[in-house]
Amino acid sequence: MLTVTPLFFSLWYLFAPVTILIDAGHGGTNYGARAVDGTWEKTLTLDWARRLEQALSAYPVRVEMVRRTDEYVSLWRRAERVRELRPACFVSLHFNASPLKNRTGVEIYFPHEELALPADARPRAGSGSDGLLVEGYLSRMRREAVSVGSRNLARRLAWRLDAAGHKVVQVAPAAFDVITTTGTRALLVEGGFIDHETEGPRVLDPAHRERLAVALARQLAILCSEPVEGQLLM
Repeated sequence: MLTVTPLFFSLWYLFAPVTILIDAGHGGTNYGARAVDGTWEKTLTLDWARRLEQALSAYPVRVEMVRRTDEYVSLWRRAERVRELRPACFVSLHFNASPLKNRTGVEIYFPHEELALPADARPRAGSGSDGLLVEGYLSRMRREAVSVGSRNLARRLAWRLDAAGHKVVQVAPAAFDVITTTGTRALLVEGGFIDHETEGPRVLDPAHRERLAVALARQLAILCSEPVEGQLLM
């Protein structure tokens, strides 16, 4: 009988291509913000996601997309895709807008620790007091692993994007459902303010989105391929 050792799992994890799941924010009837020229955010995020997918094809990673067309994908279905694919990283792409129309820069959000809880990690009814205690402990471990792993990923990505010339103005925890229900390292990246008089036209330039996609792909390919403690607790 073949004996599977911990060393086997370590080697498999190190050399098997990791999966990066890209989520083009909004879509279909969910339009998102509006750019200075009237373009909807959903159109720009899909274009950015496609460019990111193409840029990632140059690296030894597996890339999956939540949507490839202008369609609405529910939060439940997005979470289901994560559970199906078990990616090393989930990256939701968005563009920003401000009521005052005076803000610029890239923002990166990661799941808040208190909310980073995958649905299948919640205590199950009928499991008894001991079962509830164990499930609660495991849920806390998973929650902390997801939040810490995502936070570290967000910070390192921000430093690298900054160095590549893409100004990152904020890295912060957030309660966005799209990243709190994944059970894996998850980020929501806002690629700039599309309603700003200067940054808006720059984001609308396909060449700018291409540069942003290439820079993001280079860093995600490296950072998402690094195993993190707690990643196998999904």
